[in-house]
Amino acid sequence: MLTHEKPASGANEPLPYANAPIPEWVKDSLRHAVLGVGLFSLITGLLTLTVPLYMTEVFDRVLSSYSIETLVMLTLIALGLVLLLALLDGVRLDILQRGAMRLEQSLAGPLLKAAVADHLQGHPDASQPLRDLVGLRSVIASPLAMAAFDAPLIVLFVALLFVFHPLLGATALLGALLMLGLSILNQRAAGHLNERGTERMNALLREAEHIARNADAVHAMGLAPALEGHWREGQDRVLAGLMQGNGRGGIFLTATRFTRLALQIALLGLGALLVINAEITAGVMFAASIISARAMQPIETLVGSWRMFLAGRQSWNRINAALARLGRDPAPMPLPTPSGAIDVEQLIVTAGRERRQILKGITFSLKAGESLGITGPAASGKSTLARAVLGVLPLTSVKVRLDGADVAQWPRERLGPHIGYLPQGVELFPGKVADNIARMGLADPEAVIAAAKWAGVHELIMRLPKGYDTHIMSGGLMLTPGQRQRIALARALYGAPKILVLDEPNANLDADGETALIEAMTQAQSRGITLIVIAHRFGILRQIDKLMILREGQIAAFDARDAVLARLTPRPQQEGGATIVPLSANHPRPGATQA
Repeated sequence: MLTHEKPASGANEPLPYANAPIPEWVKDSLRHAVLGVGLFSLITGLLTLTVPLYMTEVFDRVLSSYSIETLVMLTLIALGLVLLLALLDGVRLDILQRGAMRLEQSLAGPLLKAAVADHLQGHPDASQPLRDLVGLRSVIASPLAMAAFDAPLIVLFVALLFVFHPLLGATALLGALLMLGLSILNQRAAGHLNERGTERMNALLREAEHIARNADAVHAMGLAPALEGHWREGQDRVLAGLMQGNGRGGIFLTATRFTRLALQIALLGLGALLVINAEITAGVMFAASIISARAMQPIETLVGSWRMFLAGRQSWNRINAALARLGRDPAPMPLPTPSGAIDVEQLIVTAGRERRQILKGITFSLKAGESLGITGPAASGKSTLARAVLGVLPLTSVKVRLDGADVAQWPRERLGPHIGYLPQGVELFPGKVADNIARMGLADPEAVIAAAKWAGVHELIMRLPKGYDTHIMSGGLMLTPGQRQRIALARALYGAPKILVLDEPNANLDADGETALIEAMTQAQSRGITLIVIAHRFGILRQIDKLMILREGQIAAFDARDAVLARLTPRPQQEGGATIVPLSANHPRPGATQA
């Protein structure tokens, strides 16, 4: 399988997805929500001036005029504006939540496709962007996002303080710049530590998931203490880095809170001095203190939620990188239903950063309806060749053609129904048996039963607790490996595909299962299906038209089945009137089985 090794994680090394472009269609899905929240943030920002302006009017007008009517009128107006503020704040939060949900709905499908594509290319954690999407939704609908929209209003509030008195405005501006400087220093001092710590924690969690998936071996061989010790060592290193980042962040958060409170005290003291000098009124003094607190609140929230912000930014970048890898190319022109002809020309597949060649210049052709058996030593590239023919691996050197068209030109959604594939590692999906056979689409009962009978698994399914309605857990854990393989064979046969690729289809089968498999293959040949079978045992290759022997990624032999088998079986030698047929150590006798 193609692999992408994770680069070394230096402290200041940029993350691999840091400069990923934001797809335009993602921007379009967010634009309306951003504009709506921005508009309501401006309105709510203006409405937050209700309390300080009300205080100014009460101190400067009501207390000097002793007018109860004015007090009642001002109070009613203030209450109405505060009620409107609360309602609009709720609307703003609702827009954020709905926008986050729409974003998740619009990106979930593409990210699932990206996860499949990334897994095929060997990314270590292809499903991470899907988890990032859930975390990003929480960040968007959090107070952090509200504070981000409120932050630009600092300019408005500081300008208003300048209107009250230039000294008040200058003091508030100085405090705002100081708090902004603290937030920048916080990012530089702790940002990379938190980002790297989050990345390493994700890697540690992936390692824990891998350990849990191998629970049988861990429990049987008593590996838990050793694995736990190894995992705890990694956890200690990660937590040490996170603690260092949290410690630095805590210092700047404390400094930010001190600055905000000190600014309020400074404004009150300065305001009192200005009142003594008759330059402003007492109402303006108290209003200035409230407005400054409101202006600095978003900065304090941003500094206090900096780790959440960094996590959200990392999630956003990983999502963008996954979408950029997936691409949004226009759908190619639909092609007619394939007949099953396969042409492979100078096929090369590489793996790893060292670009090691797994397949080296493979060339062969199959006419529609022909069958091919592929065998050879372990690690000779048999499964890789099958995956390359199906178009699930990126190729260093094209040419794999189906009916004359490059396999990459076929829209996967249109080609998929005409492909039957039984991989070496069989996996079933959570759902009913019928749904799995129907490839998780809308199940046609007649087609499902026909595929099951074709695979010889109908009676086995009927013996399950609920027959075709039996629910399969994740990975098919309630079934034996042989049962999973036979149901997966029915899935591959569903809809009578034009091309059928079976990778070690008898690996987990008993005698009855292998007999059913051979009958299914014979029926596929009689229907004119192009058949490719990978096997170590020649028993299931008796009816195959052509045979290919792979060795070290190259074709060692490829011809009609009988011609290849004749090469593998040395001519008998006469000795003392007896016929001696030596058996090759590397190749079993035709018709024999090999463990």
